[in-house]
Amino acid sequence: MRALRGVALAAALVATACASSPFKNTWKAAEEKAVSLRGRMTAAVFLSDVEALRRNAEEAIAEEISARGGRGIAGYTRLDAEGLAERPRAFSLLREQGVPLALVVRAAGREREALRVYPGFGGWWGPWGGRRGGWGWGWDVLYDPAFGYPETTVAVEIRFYDLEGDRLLWAGVSRARLPADWVALLRGLAREALLQMEAEGVLY
Repeated sequence: MRALRGVALAAALVATACASSPFKNTWKAAEEKAVSLRGRMTAAVFLSDVEALRRNAEEAIAEEISARGGRGIAGYTRLDAEGLAERPRAFSLLREQGVPLALVVRAAGREREALRVYPGFGGWWGPWGGRRGGWGWGWDVLYDPAFGYPETTVAVEIRFYDLEGDRLLWAGVSRARLPADWVALLRGLAREALLQMEAEGVLY
């Protein structure tokens, strides 16, 4: 199976998001045909080792997928914490259960002022971070004590995968002030990501 090209993703990142989109940096796979969500199971995966937050976020993201015509399923219904710990295993388990697509969301970084975070770069938190991964827990990002400062900015990374072909189709990074309601933020970003993918010809 062809390996996912995390380093190539970072090198090819381009600013293609429209002015109204929260995604100021997006990337899409070159020469890939548009994918339809219609009637297809699509896993909503939020990378967190805090089960309550993970479940609530994944349910919200799955609802947004279903609203766009897909069959959104919360990742926790198919993957336990052990299955989620490493991307290759997680994707293999989803494929075995007949899930062809996945929308993966994670908190990717924080700063108090200008934040520059790009998919595939940096040392991410969690068990499977690093340049190749784009995978790992973001809980220490969400609840660092420094977040009491109002100027704190957080980055949320969203990636869309074709699991059958083991391909990353789209990635985007959004930056926002630290939210009071993480689930509401993630729901909104998932909705915007799906709209952005339609606009960029990744989805139809």
